[in-house]
Amino acid sequence: MDESTLKVLISNLERSRATLDSWLFVFTLFVVVGVVLEVVFVIWEYRDELHDWRRGIVHPPEKPSVALLIFGLLGAGLVAIGVTGELYIGAKIGAKETSIREANDQRASLLSKLAGDAAQSAKTAHDEAAAAKKDSNEAKTEASNSLSLTRSARREVRQLRSNIEKAEEEAFESQLDLKRSLYQSFQQTGNRTIDPFMFLHILKGRPTGNVVLWVKVDGGEPHQYAWQIWHTVNRSPGWTAQIKHVEEKPPSPLRPIFVTGIYIRCRTLPNSDDWLRTPKTACEALVDAVMQGTNGPPFGAPTDSDPTLGDDEIAIEVYTQPKPLIAPATPSKK
Repeated sequence: MDESTLKVLISNLERSRATLDSWLFVFTLFVVVGVVLEVVFVIWEYRDELHDWRRGIVHPPEKPSVALLIFGLLGAGLVAIGVTGELYIGAKIGAKETSIREANDQRASLLSKLAGDAAQSAKTAHDEAAAAKKDSNEAKTEASNSLSLTRSARREVRQLRSNIEKAEEEAFESQLDLKRSLYQSFQQTGNRTIDPFMFLHILKGRPTGNVVLWVKVDGGEPHQYAWQIWHTVNRSPGWTAQIKHVEEKPPSPLRPIFVTGIYIRCRTLPNSDDWLRTPKTACEALVDAVMQGTNGPPFGAPTDSDPTLGDDEIAIEVYTQPKPLIAPATPSKK
């Protein structure tokens, strides 16, 4: 692939990335509108209850409001669509940034090769000038032109390196914008979300396995959180995941799931001192990814041994959060 083709390819990729940024804004807007509708839903319910209290008269229940139901469902639906869209668009932006870096690397290699060829031509011209004085003027002219081409190529290489650094910085900014959007969603809804970049980064190069997520499949917050884990795990090479239905279990102080709302079972529990830094099993890698890749306040991931599971099998039970979570501060761009 020649330089002009690479220029066109890079230009097309940058335009495509700009379009994805616009879509990311749209899905973020969905989340904001959905949260506003949920606030209207809460205020409406409060107003009706306050009206009943002020009357002070016991009366038969009134017919449920269809408009109130529509507001609630529409708000939750927009939040779910917005978060899902942000996750999908964030993954697409990451792929585009990778393609841009690869194209820039190819162009830099091509120009470096041209610079090396030009330098070799200059050396050859100099040798020929020393061997044949009668062609010295022509050889000197060719050497001068070659040196000029070398300087020009080197300037372009420096410019390309600058462009690569700029592209990497923009990629980092895009990932940070996605993380800020996920944190903003958490602050507004209290729902747990997965940071796909952090989650996939932790699983990369680690032992792989098969994950079964047990959750009540009803579209609620635990179901959405489990779906995000399922979607991200299936994107990691060598990993597979599936979702199965399970009913909510009643609270009990003896079960650690009611501290965090999540419970992980593996054949062998993490037992080494440095398992978070150098996990030796799929269970250790996944526990690390869930703990660090979940947006929300810091929490542990309770684990238990299950001899019925295989060495590379992990079962995750996801339940309702035990109490309202406190949203952390939005990360800065420093």
